[in-house]
Amino acid sequence: MKQGTENGAAPNEAAGNQERIEEARQLAYDHGLPFSSRPSQGAEDDLDPYTYDASMTPEDFELMQQRRQAHQELKSVVAMYDPDMAPKKIDEIASVAAELHLDRQQLWRLLSMFDTIAAAAKQLAEKLLELLQLIAEWAAKSLPRQLMEAAMHAYAPPKWWHYYKHAKKSRVRKKYEHRIRDSMLAALAALREEGEGCRECITPAPSVAPI
Repeated sequence: MKQGTENGAAPNEAAGNQERIEEARQLAYDHGLPFSSRPSQGAEDDLDPYTYDASMTPEDFELMQQRRQAHQELKSVVAMYDPDMAPKKIDEIASVAAELHLDRQQLWRLLSMFDTIAAAAKQLAEKLLELLQLIAEWAAKSLPRQLMEAAMHAYAPPKWWHYYKHAKKSRVRKKYEHRIRDSMLAALAALREEGEGCRECITPAPSVAPI
């Protein structure tokens, strides 16, 4: 460093470095982030949040402490919401919440909203299955046996229905419940596509005026 100062190269380099540091500092300020001029090559060079050094202004150090405290508070909210969640996942969610500038109350309401949506989706699925069951029972009583068997095979094999109704393990019932649902949805989608194709087929061609 002393040799560079003597030949005049180091002062120019130092001035350029200082200029880049000030640009980076201003960029951090623009985004509300604390700034440190100390070089960092990895996690081992991270700042000690409990020790102040000259690489940060007092304002930057205070901002770092505030953000650290806010991050810990957000982590506590996530941990309270799901005590069994992995620490890494808790930290990731807290980091995203911090980027969105959510406070503790806002994050808690958002997490609780997920529970409400999941419960509503589950209730809707249960109601749909009840409706399908009622339709199946009505069809079994009202439709001819051959037509009923054809409809059953069109949506799902009878074996699936048997396992869905009579399997002892809930896991097996759930498995075939999903298979039947997916099969019905696929069949309905196919019917819809066929219907749209038929409408295209019967659409009259535009009339052409005689020349």
